[in-house]
This record gives sequence, structure tokens and C-alpha cells, in this order.
Amino acid sequence: EATARDYLKENYKENMTFDETVTFTLKTLKESINETPTKENTRLAYIKSEDKKFHMCSKDEIEKFLNLIKEEPKEEPKEEPKT
Repeated sequence: EATARDYLKENYKENMTFDETVTFTLKTLKESINETPTKENTRLAYIKSEDKKFHMCSKDEIEKFLNLIKEEPKEEPKEEPKT
């Protein structure tokens, strides 16, 4: 079973946009728990560096981010080169 730390190490990229960072966070959560994240069982909050204000996401905002994850194409496993 993958851990959040493993997923972070393998998939983190610098200079992600805000939306990419939030969806990355939700993907990390999804990979490390035995339950599918939904707007009912997920709480999400953030502090943006621009205004340094705490924001607790509404269920609708959470659903928007979860839908971004569902819409992303799945990465195909990389084939080993044939020798």
C-alpha cells in the first residue's frame, strides 16, 4: 500500500499552479487512504501566500477539485524498451 510520503516523493513538481497543488494534495490523500475522497468525507483548507488568509473550502469547492482529478487522463504504465 502506497504511503502519502511515497506518493509525494514520486510525483511532486515545483512551480505548480494553485489548482495543480490542490488536486495534487487530493491525489496524495486518495493514494494513501482506503476510501475514495468525496465532498462529504473531505475537508480542505488553505492559506495563499498573497493574502495570508485562512480559507476553508465549501463542499462545492471540494467537489470542483475532486472533479478535476476524475477528468485527468490516467497515465499509462511505461513499457520497458525491448532489447
